[in-house]
Parts: sequence; C-alpha cells; structure tokens
Amino acid sequence: MRLNSLILTIALFLVTQIICAPAQAVDKTYSAITCGPAKKFAVRLQTDVTIPKDVACEQIRVWHAIPAYKPWSGTPSPCGAADIRFVPGATVQIEGDKRSTHLYFETNANFAPETRLSYVSSYKAVSAPRTFNSSVSRCSWNDCLAYNLKNPVKTRTYEPAVIALAEKAKLNHDPANTVLELCRYISANIKYDNSVSYRTDDLASTLKYKRGHCGHMMELLNALCACAGIHSRDIVGLSLTLPNGQAGTKAVPDDLGNSHTWGEVYLPRIGWVEIEPAAGEKCFNIPVTYIQNNTSFQNAAVWVKEQNRASYHAIWEYVNGQYQCKYNVFTRITFSVSDK
Repeated sequence: MRLNSLILTIALFLVTQIICAPAQAVDKTYSAITCGPAKKFAVRLQTDVTIPKDVACEQIRVWHAIPAYKPWSGTPSPCGAADIRFVPGATVQIEGDKRSTHLYFETNANFAPETRLSYVSSYKAVSAPRTFNSSVSRCSWNDCLAYNLKNPVKTRTYEPAVIALAEKAKLNHDPANTVLELCRYISANIKYDNSVSYRTDDLASTLKYKRGHCGHMMELLNALCACAGIHSRDIVGLSLTLPNGQAGTKAVPDDLGNSHTWGEVYLPRIGWVEIEPAAGEKCFNIPVTYIQNNTSFQNAAVWVKEQNRASYHAIWEYVNGQYQCKYNVFTRITFSVSDK
C-alpha cells in the first residue's frame, strides 16, 4: 500500500503540472458562496466482483472515483483528495473535462467460475457546508438570455405539465428564485422512493406517481430548468451518512447507501451554484457530507470482457420484477470523519 501510494502521489504531481485547471477560476465561481467549518473525511471504497458460472471471462476493469477539486480541498486541481491508496495496482486518470480524476484497475486472466475479486481504494477529502443566498442574486433574465444566445440550453420534447410548471415558477421571480420555486415544488410533490422501477428520464411516471429517488428528482429539475431557460447539470458523488456503509433494506443489492445525485445551476454573473432539489426551501444549503466525485460516473464502475464478446458494463438491471446483475457487483463505501 505504501509503494502504491508513493507512485500515485508522484503521478498526480506530474499530471497536475501538465494539465491543471486554474484554481482562481474555481474560486471565482464560489465568490457568492458562504462556507462553514470544514471537516476531513477518510473514505474507503471496496468493489467486489464474482465471476458467474459457465462464463469464460478474461478481463475485469474497475473505476473508482476520486473527489473533484474544490476551493476548500487543500489539494492541487484537478484532484480533490489526498493520501490516496489502492489494492491491487491501479493508475490515475483525468476525466475529459479536466474537472476530476479516478483510479483505474485492470485484471486480465482466464478466471475460474465463482472467483471473487476485490478492488479497494481509500483517500482523505476535506469538505465544507456551503450556502448561496438567492435573495441577493445579481442574475437577471436578460443575463440568461445573453448567455443562452452563445450557449443554448439543451432541450428535448417535454411533457406539457413540465413546461407549465416551469412557466409558473418564472412568474415574478428572477432566475435564482425560479430555481428555488422549482425545488419547492419537487420537495412538496415527489416522495423519495428508491424502489421505483421506471427510469430517471421517465418524467411522465415521476409526475404521475409522485415518487422517485435522487436521480429522478434531479432529472425533473433539469427538465424544469431547461424549460425555464436555465442551464443545469448533475453532480454525482457522496452523501456520507452511514459510516459502516450498510444501507439496510435496499432495492438494489449493490449497496449505494453513501452515494447521491444532486446538481448545479448556472447563473450568469455568479457561476455554477450547487442545488439539492429534494431540500425545497433550503435547496441552496449544501451539507458538509456532500462530496462531489468523478464527473463521469457514480463512485464506481465495472466493465467485463468475455471470450467472443465485446466488453460491456456490468450493472444491476430491473428484470421480471427484481434487480439482477450477472457479476453480482457490490460496492460498499465506508468512512470516518474529524474536524479539519
């Protein structure tokens, strides 16, 4: 572990010297954000993969996310964590948008059926509670219009109910407070339920049944923001609430107890501002336990290669009334916390 940690430290130093997102650009984004006392989290991820029977598997690839750089990280961009360790050997890679990094594991062998492989990583990350005050927002609809002329909001065909909700929220509200109104609606009308079987982009079902998990709520907010003419994007990462990583009763066997999806909205003259759609009135108050990870996937991902078949993503899928995963992928996230 010590040798791996040393190698990774050197690699990260070299990488950040070559392509390092300018820290002052990130700080400018957070000029309108008030931060509270920081805490330091020691986080551990373990991904277990089991080779199924009657399968000639020859390659396992695993990705573990590393927190994205933030002004409070105390680390050089784009890596937002320190003391990174891993078993077995891994390499550090930078995301295409240069906003975050991840660890990449690769194992090649003629695996025997029912072989279990474990991939473990750990790091220390600093986080802080942050708050944006929408009542003093300097962003107007004219600002959004000017920005959108150069950066059009990506839209698709939305349900009439979504369009109507967005238009209603805009009445007598500037962009920041329109977002607040949208989150008030989501909090009051969508009940958290991680057992729903419909996809996060099935907005009609989310609105009809008024249930969904964090991904459904953020997808709904994205649609509402797009209809209102406001840019938004997902944040995938951690909501560190279960130190032992055991979520108890869960719809998917893969333990996602400390995983979370929230988002950011872009307010011209201010920048990207974090948003928690489920928090309603307090949607701009982001707790210290929220840590943005890799910008491409949710904490961990597994791809497998079988003989005479292209490599594919080993995920849990809802089939015939239950979740199934051929490789029984299981990722547990545990942590401890201390004052910085």
